[in-house]
Amino acid sequence: MSSALDEEEIGSIDLIVAEILDSTLLGEGYLSTLRDLYTRGLVDATTHVIPRRARVWAQLVECPELQS
Repeated sequence: MSSALDEEEIGSIDLIVAEILDSTLLGEGYLSTLRDLYTRGLVDATTHVIPRRARVWAQLVECPELQS
């Protein structure tokens, strides 16, 4: 987790390679981790993030209220 990083020890981050993406692209705390890194000043607009973007075409949802 990014909270284990010491800002003074590592300085700023130039590249992030993320393998924590799941099938929904938003699981495993990916967005909260990136937000934490930005908030703490470890990354900025010049930091390269891989993957840079993704697209979700469909998502399966189970909702008992919608069943009839």
